[in-house]
Amino acid sequence: MNRQRRLWTLIVASIFFGAAVLYGCYQALPVTEHGRELVGKLASVNTFSFGSVGLAGPPGPGAVIPEREDWFFGVLESRHPHRLFRALYEHDQSTPEARAYALAGLRLTDTRAFRELAPHYVATTPTLQRAGGCYVYPEVAASDFVQALTEGKMEEYLRLREQMREREMEHAQHGE
Repeated sequence: MNRQRRLWTLIVASIFFGAAVLYGCYQALPVTEHGRELVGKLASVNTFSFGSVGLAGPPGPGAVIPEREDWFFGVLESRHPHRLFRALYEHDQSTPEARAYALAGLRLTDTRAFRELAPHYVATTPTLQRAGGCYVYPEVAASDFVQALTEGKMEEYLRLREQMREREMEHAQHGE
């Protein structure tokens, strides 16, 4: 019995050690070049938005998902997105809107960094420009934006986005 227990202890310890080594190796990998390129593109955006924007608003014929949202999700899907969003926030050329995307990403990938940087953002950024539907809001208070993130609006959008994708796939399967 004692021998079997030692064997199981050794097996479990080996599994945990192996997982720790693999995690360490993954953490040592650099961020992807594609992720860095997307951060460079996001750094210069002048409007923050999620969802379709444009004339006639969603789901109107002139509404589109802006390319900047694709860039955001590209960063989110990259290796070490928390590092990339932190780099975007700290980038010398990042606009207030770019830093807003960085905060949204950090809210999803590194809540400690989000809680650290959000007060700095509010203190240094009076307003940002946000778009939604067919409207552009040129002076949204940074404090209101951070509050919305804190209340989980980003997570709500992700759930809505996933539901929309599921409906699109269902329509495509049924030939609609």
